[in-house]
Amino acid sequence: MFGKLIGAGSRSWQSIVVVGAVVAACCSCGGLTGPSEPQYTSGYSALPASCGEVLTAAGDELRQFAGSLPTAGAQLVNTFKNDTWVGDTLNCTVIYEDPIPHPDKVSTPESLSRTVTINLLTVTTPAIAGQTTTTTAASPASTPVRGIGDQATLTALPLEKNQAQMRLDTKLDNLSLEIDTQGLNWSGASGAAPTGDSPELRKDLTSSAESIAKALIHHLSETLPRKTFRPDAATTTSAPTPATTTKPAPQPVWDPCTIPDADLAAAGLNPQSKKADSPDTHSGRCWWTSPSYHVDVFTWDSRFTDWAYEVHTQPRPVMVGNRRALLVNSDIPTDPGCILLFDIPQTTDIHGVRTGVVQIEARDDTASSRDAVCAELTRLAVPLSQHFPASR
Repeated sequence: MFGKLIGAGSRSWQSIVVVGAVVAACCSCGGLTGPSEPQYTSGYSALPASCGEVLTAAGDELRQFAGSLPTAGAQLVNTFKNDTWVGDTLNCTVIYEDPIPHPDKVSTPESLSRTVTINLLTVTTPAIAGQTTTTTAASPASTPVRGIGDQATLTALPLEKNQAQMRLDTKLDNLSLEIDTQGLNWSGASGAAPTGDSPELRKDLTSSAESIAKALIHHLSETLPRKTFRPDAATTTSAPTPATTTKPAPQPVWDPCTIPDADLAAAGLNPQSKKADSPDTHSGRCWWTSPSYHVDVFTWDSRFTDWAYEVHTQPRPVMVGNRRALLVNSDIPTDPGCILLFDIPQTTDIHGVRTGVVQIEARDDTASSRDAVCAELTRLAVPLSQHFPASR
């Protein structure tokens, strides 16, 4: 009997030892004190303070993107920053433009315009590390790009009116970058329309988007602050930072009726024949007559490249005094008149882009040839253009 008890006791003791080991193990892992705290993801907690910092970080790449276009007068537009509980956004657009080739360089297919838009986004909502996240599939038109952040893709986005835009999307942890590039090139022949989409232009836009993205990834990964996003850090009683947009205030366009009578007479026009439309902040018009010609001077706040290259045909760069201008034909094929266009930024559109066009149009009441009308228009425009606002 004793031996049986001893045997039974041994088995009971062994069971106690095993149970104790399990309990000890559970205690050491916190099993008796509740579940362990989840491990939350960490990432970038803020974006650059301004577009100026972003553009400085990619300064060399942006200058290469601009090429021969002047960088000193580049337009920084669509500056938008918004900080919320979900994350931060920063959108920056910069435009390099010189939209009228010099008459001595019409055989060169040089750049007329380059635009880059940089969109940055951080998502700072808490997430448990290791959880499976849904990855958005790349568009069939997108091409994977290696060596630029995570999941980088390149997409060609056809735009209206023979223009294309190249978009590079990439990520770095919780930071998303979107780089859009587009441009306009002179055709290399007087009278031929510029192009906003060609294999050569797409190649240039693609390499520029990639180099700008690489520079930003390198800079942002080294300079942006990081933190772990916990639920308690996400709940706050403070209001989000309101969205801010930096845009110059629009200005009224120049009034062509201010051209002095003496210069009108020097151009062969009759100052007493002046007629005018009622001017407003967006446009103005004044016209005069001579023994042979009817001359209109218009001004409005359209963007020069939109008006000159999308509305009119057969652009021919010329010099009018010391100003560059475009001789163009009307969009009406049977119109015998001749038109001179001057790139004269005077105001800004709703996006902050500097805009402004001055147009001189002449018609001959004696039915002269268009070439003769254009030659006379180029001559009489010299004294008139001395009173135009400054060109770009």
